[in-house]
Amino acid sequence: MKQISGSEALQILAQNGPECMIASDTLGYLLKNKESVPCYWDDTCIIFIDQSTETDLVTVVPLAHTFDSKALVNILNQGKVNSGVLIDTQKLSEAFLSSLDLELRDFLKYERTFEDLMYPSKEPIDCAFDNVRLLDSEDIELFATVSSESIVDRPPLRMLFDVFVTKEQGFILGAFDEGQIVGYLSFFQMLPGVFDVDYIYITPSKRGLGIGTALGNAYIKYAQDKNHIAYWSNAQNDASKSTALSCGFQVIRQARKYIKD
Repeated sequence: MKQISGSEALQILAQNGPECMIASDTLGYLLKNKESVPCYWDDTCIIFIDQSTETDLVTVVPLAHTFDSKALVNILNQGKVNSGVLIDTQKLSEAFLSSLDLELRDFLKYERTFEDLMYPSKEPIDCAFDNVRLLDSEDIELFATVSSESIVDRPPLRMLFDVFVTKEQGFILGAFDEGQIVGYLSFFQMLPGVFDVDYIYITPSKRGLGIGTALGNAYIKYAQDKNHIAYWSNAQNDASKSTALSCGFQVIRQARKYIKD
């Protein structure tokens, strides 16, 4: 594979459609923060390495049904295989995936699969949104009482509200019932013209009543009104994925995460 600059890799990813949005966002963020990012390319694949933490993360973005797996192994060996590896798999054939697993299993183990979804249609959303709206600065106290539940890897509600609403680094849609917020969907601008879901939460007593679907549809409507793509990256669990599918999102990307054995 040929080593190329980060800007060249970013341009190639941008030319390969929505399936490469997450890779484009990740690489763009690293370059914006002036990180040194080794990038490799041939006609079948782009590989780039995030070296900003103690353990490198190697991202592999296939552009065809197969790629040069030996080149990947050589790149990993150059870094003494201290890496995590994230491989987009949606374009790869099943036969190639099986052979790839065999090549990697001596020094890497499979950890999990990520799935990203995207709303594919520009057709108007025909739903009522009477009980769902964007939160503003006056909603902080209501939002802070949505839940006292501690969720792993999630910030406290006041911190989330401060970053997304007060500091205007994102948006939060709230679902209301009798004046109380009973669910929310937080999202942000991932790329120019693309919104992405941060998190969706419904209070336990209100689950199964269609509130998640209402929030998802309101998110689609807001994205369409702004001429943005509605993306739903890394559905955290089956409930999140089911909600996205119920709103008409479709799986657009799958990625396997491997870690050092």
